[in-house]
Amino acid sequence: MSTAVKSASKALIIALSIVFGVLLIALLLGVFGRKPLRAARRRRAPDPRTRLLGAWQESLDVLTEAGLPELSTLTSAEVATLAGEQFGAGPRAEAESLGTAANAVAYSVHTQIAPQDADTAWERHGVLRKEVRAQLGWPGRFVASVRYHRPGRRSRPVSPPSWAADARERAKRNADRRRYQGRRRRRLH
Repeated sequence: MSTAVKSASKALIIALSIVFGVLLIALLLGVFGRKPLRAARRRRAPDPRTRLLGAWQESLDVLTEAGLPELSTLTSAEVATLAGEQFGAGPRAEAESLGTAANAVAYSVHTQIAPQDADTAWERHGVLRKEVRAQLGWPGRFVASVRYHRPGRRSRPVSPPSWAADARERAKRNADRRRYQGRRRRRLH
């Protein structure tokens, strides 16, 4: 083999190694950087109500990534109970507190949420996250840090077409009835 071929093959190996290294670094940044980006996106919402709900959603994601089953279909009390069974009293208390606050925001338009309330919710989320990670061993921490919970996109519930047709039909009948009653009144006067 000539020297030119040897140097070309060495250059190719070096170039491939560099490309592989850059791809590996990009992959690692993607895997370990997406959770902080998700939390930052939820935390920087301008509306305090949305920020508080973001803390609850992030807590659900942390608990799911730590090994609990899908939690989005459970009530906040059920989530707190599962967190307590799996991780102890501290995470249970934090999950109860966050869940109660999230319920107040989600189910009542009259609940007043100040920016400090949202900040407190994020602090509680931080405590919950820390306590959950403390309960996991190092293999569990690694698995939880790599696992990424992505709840499926839920479509908005739509009523059956028959309900919509019935509603249109009732509205048409009521309009016809009002028209008929209006004509009848005019005839009587």
